[in-house]
Amino acid sequence: MLVASSIGISSALAADTRDVYVGDPDGSSAEVVNLTPASSGNTSAFAVLVENRGGQTVTSPTLTVDRPVVAFHGTDAGDCFVETATCYFSNLSGFGTATDSRQVTVEVAAASEGLLSVSVTVTINESGNPNGSNNQIFTASGSTAVFASTDDAVAAFFAPGDAALLNTKPGNNSQSAAVSIPGANGHAIAIVEGDEPAEFCTGAGVTCFGQATSLTIDFGAAIEPYAELTFFWAASELPKGFNPKFAGVAHLLDDDITVITIPNDPKVAGCEGAEDTDCLVSSSYDKKVGFTLTVRLPVNGYVKGYR
Repeated sequence: MLVASSIGISSALAADTRDVYVGDPDGSSAEVVNLTPASSGNTSAFAVLVENRGGQTVTSPTLTVDRPVVAFHGTDAGDCFVETATCYFSNLSGFGTATDSRQVTVEVAAASEGLLSVSVTVTINESGNPNGSNNQIFTASGSTAVFASTDDAVAAFFAPGDAALLNTKPGNNSQSAAVSIPGANGHAIAIVEGDEPAEFCTGAGVTCFGQATSLTIDFGAAIEPYAELTFFWAASELPKGFNPKFAGVAHLLDDDITVITIPNDPKVAGCEGAEDTDCLVSSSYDKKVGFTLTVRLPVNGYVKGYR
């Protein structure tokens, strides 16, 4: 599976009375931001939380990104400017009944293959002296390896409100996969077709063919509401004697143990409602063209066709 890597760097000055968290919105990864997987020519994104965890008001926190920004997203994005890659937030009050915070998602270009690194700096305006007793500079950083977009591998970030649709293209293996996610939420999607992992269909009592499709959405989290996957196998890819009545897909979950099979039989596995998952949406077969199968999945994993 594709995994985004991250590193953190702290800016520590003298002991002070300010407690400002800058990092991943999980709230426990200070000084770290996690970039979504990306392939060349697409975009990556990371969310950053700026939170006052101290008892004193934090004045005029300003967030600056060290590289050009494609867009800022989220409720607090109205305080941000793409032209300067900077956000000018209003004061963060000291803790009372709840901490005061600001959060944005930052989208950056993944133009070419290689390491994509980013750093954000948050400065606060206390005395105007960054060398004073109170720390006024806080940083967080992260990186991800951008891989080449090919017929068999692609990854991209989709902003909130955008149609989340990503697909590989038929290559020499004559196999492709397309992923779509309904709704207006932003998503990070990665699709990779390959020969790994080792055969996992035997234990499920089916015989698979073609490459395994690795699906990674939103760092492996449960997919809301679901992902709709459309697989296509050209006629040249289908095994000898292929009969669509006995075909389907096998889905190896991220635990690397559980395998769920979805047969190409609407009476047995057809999606019956808007929220139904692990089910068949549609299929079509032309012996001269190939076989197309669309299913709904609620979680990530590996998927292969079976006959």
